[in-house]
Amino acid sequence: MERPHRSDYRLFKFFLILVSRLCVFQCHDDDTGIASTLTQRLNDLRMANFPILHSFAADDREPDRLCKTWIGTVVSEKSRWEEDHCRQCECHPVLGTVCSYPTCDKGFLPYLDSNCEEWSSDNCCCLRTSCLHEGVRYAADDWFLLTSSDPCTVCKCDPSDGLPQCFEMTCPETECVNPTRTPGECCPLCMGGRNCTLPSLSVPEGDVITDASPIGESTSRVVKLVSDSSQAWNCTCLVAGTEAHCVSLESRSSA
Repeated sequence: MERPHRSDYRLFKFFLILVSRLCVFQCHDDDTGIASTLTQRLNDLRMANFPILHSFAADDREPDRLCKTWIGTVVSEKSRWEEDHCRQCECHPVLGTVCSYPTCDKGFLPYLDSNCEEWSSDNCCCLRTSCLHEGVRYAADDWFLLTSSDPCTVCKCDPSDGLPQCFEMTCPETECVNPTRTPGECCPLCMGGRNCTLPSLSVPEGDVITDASPIGESTSRVVKLVSDSSQAWNCTCLVAGTEAHCVSLESRSSA
């Protein structure tokens, strides 16, 4: 006899519940009376041209679960198969298709196969990774620039997945007033050493001082007006990267 479909089984359970509800109002109080009345009602329903109930009377087992593989193949309950490079799957009787990847130290990342330098003996776990960036292969933990035009963004080859982890560099404050940018370097450098800049001096409009260049750290310089050398200042670089401390020599001589 042809095995009934799952939907037929559900319909049978629905009729079973319906009949049991009817029995509550019409059956006897003792167990024997309830059972006999329920059996009689089921027989009446089966005989009243209900082939679904008649079929389940012969075989009331629920049909086995069927699962589909990723390529659409239908498999039976408890079947096992492999998909997509070491992905193990099973047709679970309750959960349906259940798949899992192997447990690897670096994780299983099939979409990063090109970043794996060394595989396990079963070719399921990557043992050593590398990064491919702009045509250059970098070993795990190597540092490199994201682009040659941006020296301030550096990347590290992540050993866990072979992908670059990039960071924006933060430059420290310079200890000079005239830092110079060198091609290929992110942060400006004090090529002339640590120094100070001159502060705003009381220079008449249209006049200039004799030497306005930065003053080296821990050094002093006397600067004068070009038009009047009697107006002079003694300037000292006390803290590199800041303004020099200047004292008027005119006021000092007047005292």
